[in-house]
Amino acid sequence: MEDIVVRSECVSKETNAWLFVAAQHPNASGQFIHYTSPRLRRKEKEDTKEIVQQFHATVNSLMNARRKDALEMGRALENSRHELAQKEDEVRKQVDEIRKKDALLAKYKDMLGIDKQ
Repeated sequence: MEDIVVRSECVSKETNAWLFVAAQHPNASGQFIHYTSPRLRRKEKEDTKEIVQQFHATVNSLMNARRKDALEMGRALENSRHELAQKEDEVRKQVDEIRKKDALLAKYKDMLGIDKQ
């Protein structure tokens, strides 16, 4: 990310452009980075501060939404795991019931002399 700032500064000096660059990595724990060209700082200092504040607010909103999404996905995953465990238990019970009924059927067939197939 520092390279972005260095390159922005070079472009600003070479072109004398009004330049503003801001970036935030989604997994970063620190603050976002930004660069404002000297020309832009001189001409529009207050507007530049406002742009930085707006970007900061936008990044905060994005990070909060990302955390919220992660929490919701975690809850959904936990609910799915719980539901899966319940369904697996139901399947085990049904398999046991089928085995018992198969055994009872085999017993009746044996009692009646019916060939097993």
